[in-house]
Amino acid sequence: MNKLQLIFAVGDPNAESTIVSFYLWTRAFSRVLLLKNLLSKAGMMLQKYLINIKVSPTKPQIEGW
Repeated sequence: MNKLQLIFAVGDPNAESTIVSFYLWTRAFSRVLLLKNLLSKAGMMLQKYLINIKVSPTKPQIEGW
């Protein structure tokens, strides 16, 4: 945060609000990326499960769990 404060505070009257909004935006962005990562992993697992059901409908085997 200190480096950011130095960058924004030079000639910026509302430096604090800029830093706060930048911090909140980066936090929200990282949360979105994390959620997207989790969703894609869950989707891949579900895809494997569905493929395994299609291959053997009599006794479905769940792999990769």
